[in-house]
Amino acid sequence: MSLRQQALNGGKWTAISTLTIVLLQMAQIAVISRFLDAKAFGLMGMILVIVGFAQSFTDMGISSAIIQRKETKRDELSSLYWLNIATGFTAGFVVWLTKEPIASFYKSPELADLLVWSSFLFPIIASGQQFQVLLQKELRFKVISQISIISMLAGTIISIGAAYSGMGVYALVLGQLSTSAVNSLLLIMLGWRKWKPQLHFHKNDLKGYLSFGMFQMGDRTVTYFNNNLDKIIIGRFLGAEALGYYSIAFNLIIIPLIRINPIVNRVAFPVFSKIQDNREQMKKGYMKVIRALSLVNLPLYFGLIVTAPLFIPIMFGAQWGPSILITQILCGVGILRSIANPVGSLVMATGKVRRGFLYNSFKTILQIPVIIIGAYAGGIIGVAVAFLSLKLFYFITNYLVMLKTLLGPCFLELLRSLKDPFYASIIMGIGVYVSSLVTTNYLSAGIALVLQIVTGIIVYASAILAYNPGLLHQLKGKLGNSRIKEGA
Repeated sequence: MSLRQQALNGGKWTAISTLTIVLLQMAQIAVISRFLDAKAFGLMGMILVIVGFAQSFTDMGISSAIIQRKETKRDELSSLYWLNIATGFTAGFVVWLTKEPIASFYKSPELADLLVWSSFLFPIIASGQQFQVLLQKELRFKVISQISIISMLAGTIISIGAAYSGMGVYALVLGQLSTSAVNSLLLIMLGWRKWKPQLHFHKNDLKGYLSFGMFQMGDRTVTYFNNNLDKIIIGRFLGAEALGYYSIAFNLIIIPLIRINPIVNRVAFPVFSKIQDNREQMKKGYMKVIRALSLVNLPLYFGLIVTAPLFIPIMFGAQWGPSILITQILCGVGILRSIANPVGSLVMATGKVRRGFLYNSFKTILQIPVIIIGAYAGGIIGVAVAFLSLKLFYFITNYLVMLKTLLGPCFLELLRSLKDPFYASIIMGIGVYVSSLVTTNYLSAGIALVLQIVTGIIVYASAILAYNPGLLHQLKGKLGNSRIKEGA
């Protein structure tokens, strides 16, 4: 199978996995939101910020270094595995050790006990992480996808059952632990047969990996801090209840970024790594990535902006009304982040992690005062507006500092890649809004929402085909080729 075929197959299976996991996540949040209040979701939002921040340290950026390297030795993998295990236990211990200061920072004493249970996530995730990385390096996304679906299903069932039993916010923590435990167990059972780590550790095996990984870890940590600074500030200055309303909105807009973008990014990174010496080929590949992601992400965000007044009360309950305007503002953040997000694959594939780290550090310095001002000036709405303003500024700097350096001048090509999905999404948004003026007044909320979604799909598909008449022919050709290959 050629590299292109492997990439397409990987994208297909990652898409299947992503769609399934998104549906499970939405079902989980929709059901649990009926049993838990805003404060419980706010507490979980605080936990996830701490866990995600500490987790960026667990593999020290080594996972990306393994994929980026064309060859890895068995002794090196063994040393890296045990280092990963050690850092996992260390991160968990640090979270447990600092539980009281963290709870004090957020002014939420109940957070301390929740962090004790959450600290077990780190060694659990570390135990299976390298096996997933090696599967990813070999482009075995079918296996990764199947494991992800099974583990997410297990976590969803357990968390819903726990919420129904009256466990409160502990249901969310238990769901996280269950998902991670099943995922790591399945990865170990599969990966141990082929990449069984030896009882071997030597510091010389880490050379090259750590130098790459430390900058990658720093870049990832700073990026994570940038993307979660809004929740840290809301939790600290506005409290758990405000963070709960913000978290529901943020979870909606983040799903495409953490689920849809990796469909392409997870495949793009190893593929870009293999063609890292050919800038022109990488540029063409990157523009295809941007176009593919925009075709899916832009209509989702524009559609959510219009349908949020119906979607959120129906999906989560009328008590989550304060999340509607926050969601609509954060959709703009989602649009801009989804466009900028794929640059990370280029940075890692070309080994320019130092540049990425420095750029993200600059964003952190700028972001802190802007979001704090937003919180004081307008509460959670002020934070959302400040975050959106920053993302508009980053759209320009991301091109000047990162893309132009890695791919050469390509701003017009970038805009061309975005043009058709953007215009089609605008037309779709207008169509759905006009539909809402009619359906909301004369139909029940549920039927009105369904009709708005159907209208959006029809209008968007029609607009895309009007802008790009050859797209349907291309899709038919690809479908026909895949059937021929399956029948061969």
